[in-house]
Amino acid sequence: MRTILTAFLMSLCSQAFSEPFKDMLLSVKAQDRVALLSLLKSYDSSCREEQSYFSDKSQPEPKEPESILSLDLENLYEIQLTPEGKTATVLYSEFRCRNAGAGWCGSGGCSFHIISDGQIFDGRGGKPYSVKANDTTLIIVPAHGSECVNSDGEMLYGAANCSMVAEWDANYSTFHSVNNLLRKSILPQ
Repeated sequence: MRTILTAFLMSLCSQAFSEPFKDMLLSVKAQDRVALLSLLKSYDSSCREEQSYFSDKSQPEPKEPESILSLDLENLYEIQLTPEGKTATVLYSEFRCRNAGAGWCGSGGCSFHIISDGQIFDGRGGKPYSVKANDTTLIIVPAHGSECVNSDGEMLYGAANCSMVAEWDANYSTFHSVNNLLRKSILPQ
């Protein structure tokens, strides 16, 4: 069954992505591949839409889809969710789209997705990481300084260190956080 699923995903992947995305799909847990493929296709589609602003009508359309979207491999990684060792896949969307740059990032970081058991949780900020704390594991998301205030109630500036925290609830397969830091996503079509 795993071989059939991998072959199916690779055939879908080869229709739109270059070798690095195939490698990325194979590098994650099998139960997270469909969610990751869905996210990659969504980013690819968005990048392709941007190309219409830069199109050269004198050039013929290529027969095979070109690779116009790229992502460094360090932007796809695992973090620990529980002290017992449960992990999740993080897709940090520091993509580069030909002609358009990195439209999913800004001064407050990038959009990112945490994939656990095929579910996608969306967030925005710096690269999420996890730390063990007593009998739990905390997911830390570096945030733009303006998202926080100091002890005197003053709003911070953009480059100030500021982080937000979430915690995995294994009983309900979801995150707990203040202000819905990690929102459950519907898989893009």
